[in-house]
Order: sequence, then structure tokens, then C-alpha cells
Amino acid sequence: MCELLGEGKQRDKIETLGYLFYVSNKEKAKNLQYLDESNSTDHWFRMRRNEILTADKIVEQAVALQEKYGFKNFKLKGGVLEGTKEMYAIRVLKKQFPDGRINIDPNGAWSLNEAIDLCKDMKDILTYVEDPCGPESGYSSREIMCEFKNATNLSVATNMIATDWRQFYHAASLKSVDIVLADPHFWGMNGSVRMAQILNDWGLTWGAHSNNHFDITLTVFAHVAAAPGKPTAIDTHWIWQDGQNLCENTPQTKDGYLEVPKKPGLGIKLNMEKVMEANALYNKLESHDRDDAMAMQYLIPDWKFDPKRSALVR
Repeated sequence: MCELLGEGKQRDKIETLGYLFYVSNKEKAKNLQYLDESNSTDHWFRMRRNEILTADKIVEQAVALQEKYGFKNFKLKGGVLEGTKEMYAIRVLKKQFPDGRINIDPNGAWSLNEAIDLCKDMKDILTYVEDPCGPESGYSSREIMCEFKNATNLSVATNMIATDWRQFYHAASLKSVDIVLADPHFWGMNGSVRMAQILNDWGLTWGAHSNNHFDITLTVFAHVAAAPGKPTAIDTHWIWQDGQNLCENTPQTKDGYLEVPKKPGLGIKLNMEKVMEANALYNKLESHDRDDAMAMQYLIPDWKFDPKRSALVR
């Protein structure tokens, strides 16, 4: 497939990063029936279902991911705890992986001033910061992120303010971002590769943001990331779903690189028994709509989403 996209296949393997997440105690929300992998023989599978809320646990998570997949670079999904605690975790990660590229994505939860204070001394630690702040005081995210860049001289990535061509035009005009994470879930395969071509011509950087996804979409990521230019290490949530085995030959991540399949088409063979089993589980769910507040209210009574507050800061 990648040979039909853009300028054709540019590489045989794709550099990826270990996507780190804070995890709360699933026992506090028993009614939601979270998976229990406590009996798994796989170290990572056991760890990913347990509480991970401290800097030491984040480092432990990263070490486990490096052991299993070989990741050399890491991104922390922030916007969960106080910004100072998350930056402490970033510093501890950098100490553990001094040669790794370390990034953070607080999903715009910080104010402009907070983001500047947290990041202004991080040039030797952060490779880039993704969507550090959002709209405020009548100014758009694109205007605020431009001010953040001017104040910190840090590279800025986004999957929030350039998610279609019109948004990208304004983000590029204001020089709000350096790295556009063109998730093929949003852009489609052709759109992601077209974005990679434009960014490469303009001297900017392409990457791929990741939604929750399974084996098939992981393969799509491999094909679009074989695009032109020098993409940053791409995101993948797949490590959090690894083990579903919807394909009989899911692309493997080794030494931090995702292989590009060589067989025709997407290069995968579906395990239809597993696919139908997953579909049956999906159809048993009472609702197919995402409701983060429902889960969060098990942790914090009357929790409501606030784009300007970290999830566990109330």
C-alpha cells in the first residue's frame, strides 16, 4: 500500500516512541469491568493494568516498554497531575534515558503563563512539547501557542489545532507549530501522506498522533509513516492493546522500530475468529459513546471536564 501513496515507500521500518500514561486504581471503578491481567506471564501486560501515578512508576513503565519493544524515545501523556509533578517525572525520565528524546503532551491543560514557567528551563530535556496550552483571554490556541514558542524557543507539536487543512493554514500562518501529528484516523491515508509531503517541502516535521487502536490501524500507521521527509518518532497506543491478536501477522516493533509489511495490500491477514469475538464484545456494551466523566466520577465525585484543568486536579 505505501508504494501507492505520495512518492512511494521511503523506508522499511518506522521509528516509534513509548507512549507513557498515568493509570489510576481500576479497583475504584469495579462496575466498569476493566481488564485484569494480573495472571499474565508478560511483565508489561501485568504492569499496564496497575496504578501508575508517581514519577518512579512512570520510569518503571518506560523501562518495561524498552525491554519489550526496544523504545529509545518516550512521550508522557500529561494534563493529569499538577504540572510541576509531571515535569519532575520528565526530568527523572531524562535521567534514566539520557540519550532518549523525551516529550510531554498535557492536551492544552496549562495556561500560557504556567506552560512558560514549566517549560522555559527544559530545552536540554524536552525534544518537543505537544499542545502545552489552549485558548484563553479571547485568543485562540494558535495565537497562544505562538506566544509560547516565542517565550520558550521550544519545538511545539500538535494534534489539536491543525486537524484539518483549514486549521493547518492558520497554524502555519501564525507559525504556531513545528510538528504536525497527522493521525490517519483524522486525515485518512492520503491526507496523512500529503501532509508529510508539504511539511517536508516547508522544512517542518511530520508525525502521527495515535488514538486507541488495534492491529489493523497499527499497520496503517506503518504504511503512512513510510512517507517522505524525516518524521519524528510516531505515537502508538497499540502497546496498550497489544495481545488482542486481531491479525495473524501483526507488524512487530523491535528495537523501537515498527516494521513496514512487505506483502500485498496492507500486508496483514485477519484472524476472523478474533475479529468476530471483539465485535460480539462491542455489541454487548450498553453504550458506544465515550464518557470520560463517568469513569472520573469514581475517583472524584461530581467530576466534570474542564479543558483548563488537569484531570486529577480539582
